[in-house]
Amino acid sequence: IDLDRTKRNLSKIESLATKALVTDTFTLELVSLLEQAASTALQAGNKAMYTILRCRSVQLIIDNGLSVHAASCFASFANVMMHEKGDWETGVKLALLAMQIQDRLDSKYTETSTLFKVNQLVLSWAMPLKGRHASIIKGYRSGMVSGNIEGGCWCLMLAIWCQFYDGTPLDCVLKDCEVYTAKMESLRQKNQMNITKWHWQLVLNLVGDPANPNTTVMSGTATSEDEANNMVAEL
Repeated sequence: IDLDRTKRNLSKIESLATKALVTDTFTLELVSLLEQAASTALQAGNKAMYTILRCRSVQLIIDNGLSVHAASCFASFANVMMHEKGDWETGVKLALLAMQIQDRLDSKYTETSTLFKVNQLVLSWAMPLKGRHASIIKGYRSGMVSGNIEGGCWCLMLAIWCQFYDGTPLDCVLKDCEVYTAKMESLRQKNQMNITKWHWQLVLNLVGDPANPNTTVMSGTATSEDEANNMVAEL
């Protein structure tokens, strides 16, 4: 199993969006197991194993058809192709394919993961950020209605990130930071909340934070440098 061989098997990427849905129980369970294993490999920092598992998942889809995890899987593989293989063209095509497939699947839960991955890991690198916000908020809403609270809050965090870098007026970003941070805190999503607070403080430093006139220091109303350092250590 390798990237080059898997890419060759993706010669007609567009046709994959119309593949039949898998009904075989064994295949569905295997796809789910590979998804969990890939997530574990990523969290452990084992890039080689993560790449192998993503290649295996994609090949399984090519051979057997689409499952509920197919769109999220292609989104992850798009990231691998773009950032590990350096093939940006294929990465973008796979990300767009993932969104097409997701539209066919009756799963708001996995939609959250798919939209987060394609927007943060692939399309934000290749397309204007200004056009990504609606898709990211859609991912958040899907997470809220499906119970994917963690994924939904990651989408909220990403929405702030995009607004910060896409030229959205800083007063608008400030308002959203305050609202989104409170939402994440109420949902007990600490990691997403802390990253959003860091962006919040960045904006405050730019516009002027009454809690700290020294804008060269990342401390003030939203967070402090000590909190930011602890956040990095925990992540």
